[in-house]
Amino acid sequence: MRRTVVSVGAASAHHGWGSYDATKVFTINAPVETLTWAARGKTSAEIAKLLDLSKRTVDFHIENARTKLGVSTRIQAAVKAATGRLIEP
Repeated sequence: MRRTVVSVGAASAHHGWGSYDATKVFTINAPVETLTWAARGKTSAEIAKLLDLSKRTVDFHIENARTKLGVSTRIQAAVKAATGRLIEP
């Protein structure tokens, strides 16, 4: 899977948000990445550790993906995303 990352520090400096940690990055496709790991059987806590996110952030991304896919559970979201080739489990 290809990860796209953006430096939070660069954005902060550009917008004049004061001090920042240039080593912090976040993925632009976090919902896809979190759902891919969920499809591989990882829990939210395990995904959080793998992606250096909080469990709450992982749950947020999976919930958004679930809603956008129009399904009730994360398992249904993973199956629908995989069969639609949105993720590669």
